[in-house]
Amino acid sequence: MCFKYPFHASVLFTLMLCGYGCDFQKDSGPSVTIAQVAVTPKALFQEPIVTQSFELASGALTVWRRYSAAKPALLLFAAHPLLNPVPEPLTEQVGQLLSSRDDTELLRRGTSTAADALLISPQTVSAAIEGGLISELLVVLPSLDDKPISLEKFSKRASAAGFFSSEDASRLTLEDGVIRGSTRGIPLRVSYLNALPEIDRPLLMHIDLSYFKESYVNDIKTPIYDLIYEFATATKGAGYRPTAVTLSYSNQEVDISLSSRFVINDLATLIENPAYLEGGTPASWALRASALYASLMFDEERSRILTEQAAASTPDDAAALFDLALVRFQENLPEEGFALLEQAIALDAGYGLVYLDLADQGQNLEQWTKSFELLEKATTIFPDNAVLRIRLAGDLIQRGRVKEARRVLKALEKLEWSEFYHPEARALLEKMQQAAKVESVLPLAETRPVPSGKPRSRTLPPSHMGMPPQ
Repeated sequence: MCFKYPFHASVLFTLMLCGYGCDFQKDSGPSVTIAQVAVTPKALFQEPIVTQSFELASGALTVWRRYSAAKPALLLFAAHPLLNPVPEPLTEQVGQLLSSRDDTELLRRGTSTAADALLISPQTVSAAIEGGLISELLVVLPSLDDKPISLEKFSKRASAAGFFSSEDASRLTLEDGVIRGSTRGIPLRVSYLNALPEIDRPLLMHIDLSYFKESYVNDIKTPIYDLIYEFATATKGAGYRPTAVTLSYSNQEVDISLSSRFVINDLATLIENPAYLEGGTPASWALRASALYASLMFDEERSRILTEQAAASTPDDAAALFDLALVRFQENLPEEGFALLEQAIALDAGYGLVYLDLADQGQNLEQWTKSFELLEKATTIFPDNAVLRIRLAGDLIQRGRVKEARRVLKALEKLEWSEFYHPEARALLEKMQQAAKVESVLPLAETRPVPSGKPRSRTLPPSHMGMPPQ
């Protein structure tokens, strides 16, 4: 059982922006009316259900709030219950964000990398409860073994993390593999997949990639598509009829491999096309599974061929193109690798995170021009990631490229910075502005080849979701 929710390394950039400080300036943005959506439940994995996928779990709030009038239950599949408390100084503003701000603002301010961040992903369910969006919480945690769920471990870890009051924690009970209790005034049930709860009210369902990350070992012990089909079979058998299904990748702020991103995409496809449970899935699925297995069996040549076949057979599959890009980098074919990455990112912008790792590798190889080019691309793909732009400005200053740094800093100066999540931002920007006034004479010579290896393990750890061993 894992409640760890580490931020992505780009978020904890060594500038130490994220912290806890004084109250946050009152929000004066325009209000909007959040239209309620009619409840139209459909049988999961029996009827096609249109899903919505988000980079972070907090994005799902844009969907959940449209069903609040039905007082639905939330069925959450994740390694983390997303019950971190919303800080008291921000509760009023978070309430306004949920009740009267548009989806664009909610998505932007629901991430720690936004300059004016107001809500972070681990607080998602807490915000939903406090905003009156849900009336019951059911959490299904991943399990790597056949051991029954432990009330003692869950209660101890959940209490330490602040998910419950001490009173709520003391009242938790365990019966038939299900932990029961309440949190913040609504009923709570926690279980593993082998003890799915019955639900007798309108249902929202959310699936986070962390659920599969924690269940996965490798494609020999726990083949990823076996895990997906086990999940589908179990939830179908439970007879769930959700009114909405949302999913989240969590690559941006959690250390989950980009190479596992396909899991959410393929699961969404399966929910929208339940006939695939009986066969006829896209060709890239079987080819990907075989490539993962071949790589673990040290048959790199067969893995390469299968990866090429997957990309050729399904050219609109961003994951297949991304996998092939990694192969081309391994083969010391960087131009082909970057071209494939651009194709993958055009289909799924979330893969743009890989540019951060390639930029790091470029700097290690003293290929500064290429590194900055990649960082610039990342800022274009993630325009609301202010932390990334501070990193870019800092790196430019360190290499003496102060004119370019000034352009970035000028845009950062215009942003409103959260005094709660980024209390040191203003002071840091002032120091950087002073440093950028000095014309540097640092050498900018590039004496080594462009990056050609795999991106480093920060974003693509080999132990996660089927990456081949080193």
